[in-house]
Amino acid sequence: MQGLRQRQVNVDELVSIAVIASVLLGEYLSAGLVVFMMIFGQLLEEATSQRATAALEHLAALQPDRAHRLQGDEIKEVDADELQPGDTVLARPGERLPVDGVVIAGTAAVDETLVTGESLPVHKEAGHRVYAGTLNQDGALTIRTEAVGEEAYVGQIGRLLDALEEERAPIVRVADRYAKYFTPAILLVSSGTWLLSGNLSAALAVLIIACPCALVLATPTAIVAGVANAARQGILIKGGARFEAAGAVDTVAVDKTGTLTLGTPVVQGVIPMDGVAAENLLTLAAAVERYSEHPLGKALVAHAADFVKDAEQSLALPAAEGFRAFPGRGVAAQVAQQHVLVGTRDLIETEGVTGVPPQEQAPQEGSLMLVAVDGRFWGWIQFADTVRPGASQAVEHLHALGIERVVMLTGDRQQEAKRLADTVGIDNWHARLLPQNKVEWIRSARDEGKRVAMAGDGVNDAPALAAADLGIVMGGTGTAVAAETADIALMRGDIGQLPTAIAISQMTLRGIKQNLLFALVWNLVGIVLAATGVLGPIAAALAHNLGSVAVVVNAARYVAAPSKLPPHVHQDGSPSSPTPSPIRSRSKALRHPSRDSGRVCGRG
Repeated sequence: MQGLRQRQVNVDELVSIAVIASVLLGEYLSAGLVVFMMIFGQLLEEATSQRATAALEHLAALQPDRAHRLQGDEIKEVDADELQPGDTVLARPGERLPVDGVVIAGTAAVDETLVTGESLPVHKEAGHRVYAGTLNQDGALTIRTEAVGEEAYVGQIGRLLDALEEERAPIVRVADRYAKYFTPAILLVSSGTWLLSGNLSAALAVLIIACPCALVLATPTAIVAGVANAARQGILIKGGARFEAAGAVDTVAVDKTGTLTLGTPVVQGVIPMDGVAAENLLTLAAAVERYSEHPLGKALVAHAADFVKDAEQSLALPAAEGFRAFPGRGVAAQVAQQHVLVGTRDLIETEGVTGVPPQEQAPQEGSLMLVAVDGRFWGWIQFADTVRPGASQAVEHLHALGIERVVMLTGDRQQEAKRLADTVGIDNWHARLLPQNKVEWIRSARDEGKRVAMAGDGVNDAPALAAADLGIVMGGTGTAVAAETADIALMRGDIGQLPTAIAISQMTLRGIKQNLLFALVWNLVGIVLAATGVLGPIAAALAHNLGSVAVVVNAARYVAAPSKLPPHVHQDGSPSSPTPSPIRSRSKALRHPSRDSGRVCGRG
């Protein structure tokens, strides 16, 4: 009735005709089957209708409820909602920042994954900008408030996400596009048969054979089969419209950190100065960092343990005494009666270390941790994010599936973006993008007529996931906000599942089109035979049921069907590049510097 009031003809009218005609003519099984399948399909769609609300609730939970406001020499705990621009707040180690603002005192390493999506902490000191919801990992920061609550950056992401969910037009179902022409034609032919021939039996036969049970079953049966197939491979597809969107995608945009990479730092190289043994450099630095909670420190200690195991050595880390942390800059301790300093270039130079090479001679890739012993520079330890196993194969596979463009959108630096893009085989990439920049790129591509899928994992990806025709989240590692916003979740967190999801969707869409074409042809042939008196009501009912059974049987083929991956691409994926050597010589590193200008950030 709603469709009639809105003067729109869709599947609902077809269902009504099918149910009424089936009941009047005693086809109770057909009537029940149609009603069941349509209700099931509607429930499948409605199960995700509240995802925007859930995503916004997760965003709100990232902002702390309480804050420490400085009033003179007094520190007062207040509700974060009470803070106003201009207030001075204190952020202690381990706390999420309650406001957007500028640091006026203190130093710390801040995890800004929420804002940039990048996994490495960023060094903050006086004059640096900070954002609400980001995590202060060490040190204390005194911050002058500029924005709080919905006006803070994370609040703006929430508003953007909410607006995108409301503006996204519903995808027109394939069956509806056929139904608006098919339904009036059925009624016209049935009425015409009765008026021209006076044969009520023929008119009823037309109505029976034309009852769109097969047409109505064409889409939901294929969708149920596709959902089951995807679930069997660890992929959650949230509703039938997502199959139609995924099957039509011609452009795939992917985030870098946490999507193409694992999002955790690892040691890429240990680069000693001349006369320094790489093993000694690694051992002393790891001995100091063993007491650190910093992600780079943990990665270094883990790497030292792995190196010792691989080299089959019984090298134990010596004890460190007098451990001292320089928040956001590094650590120091006494190891084997030697003073070991590990941290940023700024810390090394501030402490008066000698023999530090100029910036242009330092390694130019990844993040660097500088090491000094007894006031003399010993070398660098180089860190990088790890490319996900199978990332390059996933990109290759997407192209093999007919995807015209695979584009990387990242908030990281140009150099790191280019390095990773070259590694995984992505020709188009954009760096230094904030969440709204990703949304703008996606909108621009859609304005050009592209059907865009966006794959990401972080809070900062949520607006882009919502803006795309299809949002895909790394379900095993992605944040709750991104998972709620996305249309498809890769539950194993395997990048190889991305092309598999597209392939299953394409296959399911083909199944839908096959079913629709068969149902239409079957009904049209049956209508002609019924209108000419060849088929009576009983034969028409039999033909009608045979058509419905054929559609269901065809859809059932897709429950366990393979996703048609190219034979040269393994579905389980494999590392896209060999694991970098844990030890490199200084001469090699300096003779072959990267063309990219890297950031010597150590702990930021």
